[in-house]
Amino acid sequence: MSRIHVQQLPDDLQVLLDEMLATGSDAGIRDRLWTHAFTVRHVPLSRFPRNIAFSDYRKENYAREMVGCNLPPIVLCGNLLLDGKHRIWVARREGRKTIAAIDLAEIRFCYPFQPACELTT
Repeated sequence: MSRIHVQQLPDDLQVLLDEMLATGSDAGIRDRLWTHAFTVRHVPLSRFPRNIAFSDYRKENYAREMVGCNLPPIVLCGNLLLDGKHRIWVARREGRKTIAAIDLAEIRFCYPFQPACELTT
């Protein structure tokens, strides 16, 4: 397994993660976000619902533009998917069996909102 720092992720994903952690009550959580090297895990796509819906403005056309591109890891918090529905769609479209993921639980973050979905066991 490889490791990745948040600074190695695309700028828009860095901003999203920083904003997510700004909602936490732990004052040191954002410091841990920027100093921690996350383990990149390869999660079986079978653990995600088959019918993950695109719920934001980007829809399917946005995902189609990602086919064939080098995708950043999806973002989990334990068994919760926080970000990456479009990347999961692309990975399935490309016939992959797994998808790269980082887990914010590594820095003891607890997501206080409704997640995109929950992974199955």
